[in-house]
Amino acid sequence: MLVKGGDALEFNAITDATLLATAKRICANLGKPEAKFISLTEVTDADRIFAGTTLNGDGVIVPESAVDDPMRQVIRDIATCTGTVPDRSGKLGVDLPRSEAFFAACEAFDAWIQKAEAGAANILPLGSATLRGGGRRAGDPVQGERLLRALPAGGVRPARPGAFESSRGGVPHRGGSET
Repeated sequence: MLVKGGDALEFNAITDATLLATAKRICANLGKPEAKFISLTEVTDADRIFAGTTLNGDGVIVPESAVDDPMRQVIRDIATCTGTVPDRSGKLGVDLPRSEAFFAACEAFDAWIQKAEAGAANILPLGSATLRGGGRRAGDPVQGERLLRALPAGGVRPARPGAFESSRGGVPHRGGSET
């Protein structure tokens, strides 16, 4: 490919289909969907290229990136319990350490509930009223139990193998089977 020198490349000079599609996507992400060329400055400004996208490669998942309402709610629950970090666009979301902390807390809560149910006579002398304890506060076991009930019956599996470093491979739903 022989092109005229300069810091911009016209789309009609790009013969590779993948490279052309990439150049057009970059321009569209930068708010220039009708552009006929791309400049070196545009290609090298990764923050601006990905700022308007929901999956922008920064490792932060925002609720808007979820494909359905249940997944959006899980992201919001993680954010409520562990806090948020800004993504490349400035939107608040959760990252891997926050997600891992959330699911570790769910697993610990599940183990606590199972232990309580196994020794209910000694640990839960008032039955389910013991869990309520007279008032509901943020972070109390009743709130955690609500989150656990929202998990699928087969448990939660990490998006990538080994992500949660759990020997069980996920967080089983209370009463669900371990895998």
